[in-house]
Amino acid sequence: MNQFGKLLAQDAPPGTNFWAMERTADPLFSQPIFWWVVGTIVFTSILFFFLSRVPSNFRKPIIVTVVFLCGFYYIAEWLIPKHRLPTGEVVAPVPIIGNWLAGLPAASSTAQIIASMLLVLGVISIFRVHFGRLLKAQKDWFFSGILLLSMFTMIFFGFANFSSTKSRDVTLAELNIAASDGSMNQRWADFARIGGEAQALTNRQNVEQDAFRRFRKGELTKSEYEARLAEARATYESEIQAANEQVDSALSSGQLDSGVAALARGGIRAQQSRSFVAQGQRFVFTDMLQVLDAATFSLIAFFILSAAFRAFRIRSIEATILMFTALIILLSFVPLGLALTSGLESGTFPGNFRIDSISDWILAYLNTPAIRAINLGLALGYLAMGMRILMGLERGVTE
Repeated sequence: MNQFGKLLAQDAPPGTNFWAMERTADPLFSQPIFWWVVGTIVFTSILFFFLSRVPSNFRKPIIVTVVFLCGFYYIAEWLIPKHRLPTGEVVAPVPIIGNWLAGLPAASSTAQIIASMLLVLGVISIFRVHFGRLLKAQKDWFFSGILLLSMFTMIFFGFANFSSTKSRDVTLAELNIAASDGSMNQRWADFARIGGEAQALTNRQNVEQDAFRRFRKGELTKSEYEARLAEARATYESEIQAANEQVDSALSSGQLDSGVAALARGGIRAQQSRSFVAQGQRFVFTDMLQVLDAATFSLIAFFILSAAFRAFRIRSIEATILMFTALIILLSFVPLGLALTSGLESGTFPGNFRIDSISDWILAYLNTPAIRAINLGLALGYLAMGMRILMGLERGVTE
């Protein structure tokens, strides 16, 4: 209940937001927020009423005008010149324009609110369609049940993880206050020990992954690779022991120094990542959703293979270059391809002809400029399409 109250209060001091305003004996109708809410409801109701009474042949010009003004409002921020005052503040040359563009944060917030409303409408539509199918036991009702169960599971863990993250931020704020005061207690010591262990584990995993990568590329022998692993394990134990000694020293002196505070911050984050909510979110998002996405996109490999077979037919010089380049890139991503040139020592002239060296050169000096050129063409296409939408020239798919 305490975490739910902090969530509603947005962890802000009283008076800074709607949920955390100080208690007052004034009636509700005498407070400004009440009239803002009432005015918004009345204005939108009147606006929707008049829009529903507009003839159909006038609706498109109204929509085009509103879209143009909204788009031009954001474009004006980049087109209108600005200058920097001696105080460092960036302002528009004309005060009226500067005040007009100062409403960009409010416009962005309004756009986010509208997008959230559209998202809620989408969720309601999905629930209405699939719950009706599930209730009436229509065709494929089982899949509708799985969809609804998955959707609400994602929603639950998303909101629960958000609340857990807010609670973690509150604990970090309390730790920052304690660090500024230099007050040490058992709570921060426990977090610091967890943080020291997590930091040591991260360092160990980084060393092991780097050693495995170099061993796979042939830069390390098997004995050197095993020696790196043994050294990483020994360093892991010594780092944990050093962190515990540092925490015990700070606990005995009663002073929370910067080093222990940094370990405690890492411990707070590590403990939050090990919680049931974080593990549940990691399971449904990382271990399920992303894996299913990968499995779904892997089906495209058959279509890619068919297209590659047609594209890589050696009928011209360009097709030969394309096939040879694709073969090098593919070999650089599999251990068998890397093993073909593992005997060439890196850092020497023959090492320039290793599969991984050639692949890196192709990706950095041939692929990257080509991607930049493609992105430039896409940007011009986006600009043309945006201008057509703003001017009301885009007819859409329904016309």
